[in-house]
Amino acid sequence: MSKVESTENLTQGDVKSFLQVYTIGRERRQILEKRRQCLIGELRAALPGPLDAGSNLAKIEARLIAQRRDMAVLMLKVLDLVALLPLDSLERRIVEMRHIDGMDWKGISSALYLSRSYTMSRYSRALDMLLSHEAAREIVAAWKCEHSMRDGD
Repeated sequence: MSKVESTENLTQGDVKSFLQVYTIGRERRQILEKRRQCLIGELRAALPGPLDAGSNLAKIEARLIAQRRDMAVLMLKVLDLVALLPLDSLERRIVEMRHIDGMDWKGISSALYLSRSYTMSRYSRALDMLLSHEAAREIVAAWKCEHSMRDGD
């Protein structure tokens, strides 16, 4: 698939899926930290005494750090995408509240003193604004390609 084809076939659903990466990343980071604490406790109980740098604990720590780093990179790409929306626009505020702050639609509408339907229409407009931006299409297309290759789609 050529670069032009991959960016021209993107939909609002593709952009929404990419924006969800931030929320998923935040949740995954919390899961990884809990997993780290659990594994450390289990290893310390199973292997009494000092744990050296070559131990299983160090290997587990390295893997979890790499996973957190990968999630951080994706989260930064989402922030890059959101930054393509005009700074003071209502569309950007809605996207930030939804995908960065993790707010639900009722909370966003209330915070902005807007009806839910108007909030949703401005959100849809934000997605269209992103789709019309070449840099945004390239970010989403690259993620979609990587995501589908990793998942075997």
